[in-house]
Amino acid sequence: MGGGLEPPSPLRDAGFRNRWNTIIRTHRIDALKLHNFNTKPAIYPQEDVGILKLIKVKLVYMKMKKTLMLVVVVLVVVLGYWLMGRDGNFLSDNMSPGEETAMPSNSPAAKTPAKKSAAPTSVPTSLRPYGDLVKEYEGKRIQFDERCQMVPSNSTYKNGTNIMLDNRSSNPVSVKVGTASYSLIGYGYQIINLSSSSLPKEMTVSCGTAGNVGKILLQARLNQ
Repeated sequence: MGGGLEPPSPLRDAGFRNRWNTIIRTHRIDALKLHNFNTKPAIYPQEDVGILKLIKVKLVYMKMKKTLMLVVVVLVVVLGYWLMGRDGNFLSDNMSPGEETAMPSNSPAAKTPAKKSAAPTSVPTSLRPYGDLVKEYEGKRIQFDERCQMVPSNSTYKNGTNIMLDNRSSNPVSVKVGTASYSLIGYGYQIINLSSSSLPKEMTVSCGTAGNVGKILLQARLNQ
């Protein structure tokens, strides 16, 4: 009983220490039973009241110290989860078009076609600021608005070109280019590669329930 209830340093003379330990043993003082502890003179001898009060102060200090350590541990755990969430770059469902960053869709990429297939393929991309991607794919970006309309509605690209499918609505949409389908989250994007062994190749584009919202003409490069 009373483990850790050492007398205060300035009062650690032999006589005081002995009386301190005797009181702890006699009254069965335990830091875990602080709610049963009382220092009223009517309950304890008058000569013990001063020591009992010091013991109670130390018990309170020990209890506060344990509580503080528990609070610190909880804060560290919460901070760790928050940092993990931020580093994971989770896309908020409420992200607006004016924000500076965007993420690729979480949809599965289209299967890589055989050599004779005309279906475009998905291109893995690292997370980059949305503004940088818009600049990089200037002239090679196809947007889909709130009504799932394609802008521009007709485009021409060279075979093997990477383009950006950019969903500018807050709702997730399914976009089909030729025979390949892509799922774009709200304000999400995906980089795809347009390639075909049969050129020139015209690909019809559909968005959601709106069919044939535009066309893409794929032409051969000079060395093809």
